[in-house]
Amino acid sequence: MANTLRGICGSDVLIATGNSFTGNVLKAGYTEKMAGDMIMPNSLSAYSSKMSGAELKETVKNFVEGYEGGFIPFNRGSLPVFSGISVEIKETDDGYTLSNVTMDGKKVQDNDTFTVTCLAIPKHMEAYPTDENIVFDGEETFVKDTWTEYISDGDAILAEPEDYMTLR
Repeated sequence: MANTLRGICGSDVLIATGNSFTGNVLKAGYTEKMAGDMIMPNSLSAYSSKMSGAELKETVKNFVEGYEGGFIPFNRGSLPVFSGISVEIKETDDGYTLSNVTMDGKKVQDNDTFTVTCLAIPKHMEAYPTDENIVFDGEETFVKDTWTEYISDGDAILAEPEDYMTLR
């Protein structure tokens, strides 16, 4: 689902809270209700930003390790979902630590440029620690509505699954 949404959003990278999706999507005829039941029912929204590789790594770190006012992963099932990148995460006594971010098998370089979309509820993104370089623009339409429209039209092209996380 994350890979398909990344394509719909036109982003290089998609980051979503772990509870955003219900699982894999199979090629089938989904009704609007069935498609809507695949994604978090609350006000999950898409927030996009252009950023450098250094800023991307900092954003990924914030989603893995948590940030004040945002969603803090509390078990393996609540770690974020990534699309377009692969991450290595180490489990510690205090939670999780990001140790590596790669794209297409290569380390993300600080001066690379990316379009990044984060799927989150408004209160988590309003609390996101931004600076003058990282500014997220929110979408008017909820992710559930975007997903439902895309999947239930009958001609949806689903992205292939990818390995996106190594947990050590």
